[in-house]
Amino acid sequence: MDSTIIVALIGTLTTMLALLIPYWISKKNRQESNVQVKTFDNDGDAIKSANSNVQVKTFSNVGDYYNEVADAIKNADSRVCDLTYGYIRDTVVSPHDEEFHKKYIESIRAFCYNSKAVYFEVFSFPDTNRREKAKMMLENKPKNYRMKCYNITPDEHIRIPPLLQFYIVDNKHLFLGSHLGSNLGGETIERYLQITENEEIINYFQRHFDAIWAQAQNEIKNLEELDKVLHDIGATKSCDTLSYEHL
Repeated sequence: MDSTIIVALIGTLTTMLALLIPYWISKKNRQESNVQVKTFDNDGDAIKSANSNVQVKTFSNVGDYYNEVADAIKNADSRVCDLTYGYIRDTVVSPHDEEFHKKYIESIRAFCYNSKAVYFEVFSFPDTNRREKAKMMLENKPKNYRMKCYNITPDEHIRIPPLLQFYIVDNKHLFLGSHLGSNLGGETIERYLQITENEEIINYFQRHFDAIWAQAQNEIKNLEELDKVLHDIGATKSCDTLSYEHL
């Protein structure tokens, strides 16, 4: 084969690889993607909206996830809905995670004392460790903070299926935190997502949260009521299992 042709072929292959390799790398590492969503009418037959774009952002660690949640809460102007229930693992495992978890907690404090919007939070208590977060929210009695809980005993937490935790901010941001229960062995396999730009999906989860809120047994307004709930469900001991230890 003529050497000129060989050189040309090598040049062409080199150019192709130069274009394809960054694409493969970006495809592997990119954090945002578009997803097609189909919604159906009441009979489940006709498609109302065949193609809707959804912005999905994934997080490689819980610190980045908490950082994004904190920023969304800081900028909220109507309401925040927060599920803090179910049996959970301690997912804050590094100084990076710890730093942004503290930022997340501070964003809740600031929101509840400075914002005109309302923070709704649903708790369950597998042990007394989670009491500290509830206590922090109740002790200064912020007017725009509301708390409810489910009367799930510590034993029931272990037996029930894992409960999906999520946040909804201003009906614009949906943050999914997948706490997958107590029988996973030693490896943490939680996954975290942020979904935006799709009203159908966010409204679906908002209705789900509203139903959870409406059916919760107790609205807790002060520390005395909190202690009574903990006593009534038997969550009177701290726990050395996989539980929430970071405030």
